[in-house]
Amino acid sequence: MYHPHPVDYWRWTKAGLKKIFSDAGFKVLDAYGAINIRAGGIQLFQDGISYRVPKIFKPLFFFTCQVLMKIFDNKSFYNEDAAVYAVVASKNE
Repeated sequence: MYHPHPVDYWRWTKAGLKKIFSDAGFKVLDAYGAINIRAGGIQLFQDGISYRVPKIFKPLFFFTCQVLMKIFDNKSFYNEDAAVYAVVASKNE
């Protein structure tokens, strides 16, 4: 969960990632959440057991997981409590 006091730099929050990139000499152009924690959990489940799913059932298994991710991925949490963040930055020269 996102719980800054006043900010949280080590739980890979948006603020923390922006600070790390800035401290490393990058100009942060954008930072945004790409998937929330619930959908991220489904993705981890899918990736963790997909090798055990019989080949004939793999298409149905992956389709079901992707549909569940779509259902549970609430974009309103992307900026506060995402499971995956993307950072777009350029190197300061």
